[in-house]
Amino acid sequence: MSRTLFINHTNDVFGAETVLLSIFKSINTDRMEYVHVLEPRYKKTNSDFRRAAMECGVKNIISLPYKNLGGGIIRNFFVLIYNIYAATRTALYVKKHNIDTIYSNTSVTCLGCIVALLTRKKHIWHIHEPLTEYYISKSTLPVLKKLFSYKRNKFVFISRIHEKEWKNRFHNISDSCIIYNPIKQIPPFLKKPSEKIVFGYIGSLAVRKNVISLVKAYNAYTTDHIGSSHLLITDNDGDAKKDIHDLVEADKNLKNHIIFTKERNIGNLFKNIDILILPSYSETWGMVATEAMSAGIPVIATKNSGLTDIFENNKEVVYIDPYNISDITNALISISDEKTRTDIANNAISKLNAFDFNSNFATHIQALLE
Repeated sequence: MSRTLFINHTNDVFGAETVLLSIFKSINTDRMEYVHVLEPRYKKTNSDFRRAAMECGVKNIISLPYKNLGGGIIRNFFVLIYNIYAATRTALYVKKHNIDTIYSNTSVTCLGCIVALLTRKKHIWHIHEPLTEYYISKSTLPVLKKLFSYKRNKFVFISRIHEKEWKNRFHNISDSCIIYNPIKQIPPFLKKPSEKIVFGYIGSLAVRKNVISLVKAYNAYTTDHIGSSHLLITDNDGDAKKDIHDLVEADKNLKNHIIFTKERNIGNLFKNIDILILPSYSETWGMVATEAMSAGIPVIATKNSGLTDIFENNKEVVYIDPYNISDITNALISISDEKTRTDIANNAISKLNAFDFNSNFATHIQALLE
């Protein structure tokens, strides 16, 4: 393994950070001396990410003040100016410790590529985000286009649909590969028999997650299936939260069928649902879907998802058109059949076991870091 400096974009632990922590866990103990980590310096001196990285065996962790791309033109200009100090310090660190490779764990982590340019080192750019305004502002695109032209960039995407989306926008992405995310295995568990089916949505209440369409589709479903089900929705934050609550409050039928929950533990959530629904307009992957599959829960998911790379429609997953409410309703109806649910859940577990995501992830990451 080459000496690698991993540059994180936050000192919290979210989706991209769990993948980064999985990389650390895949590295042999005798190679940990080659692992160096840089995290942004905020108020917390002992961040959640730092503690998690140390639990994985990482010892070489440094903090510097730097920011990520995002927002308007003026903000991005000041981000680049602000990062000059961190870029200079990091370049000196790279030379002092004979770092061979620099790894950035999100598309907006511009510091990694800047340091790679200064030191002429190999740069791995692990991109997790979809190419949407929510994640990548319009004023960020010209900056990324310029940085993407660095000849020693190696891009890592998490699905074919994800790679295609970015390559269609940035024609200077040449050296790239796909590495599917590892999954958190949640063993299947026995549930108490229930007369009612519980559909579940787990995620933020952002507009891009398309929960309003799900609620409308579920309302149509209940007209022919009165009192036979519930829809459980995690009451998280998001720019559509008020609209979703207003929609439910205004309809007596929805109020009787929809349950909002503050529960955050994924295992507890899975114990309380029979079917997971991922209705987003687009998903580069959908980690919660594969977690649900591992727990024996059948999944309805947007057809605009990286899951389509591996999982077959109406066999291991039921795919929906997120822009078609009737299509979502029909999916709810089709998967209400107990035998259909059981078959899809069992087929998905078989596919997970056959593909062996975690071993494949570790093998491909290790090859990338050689």
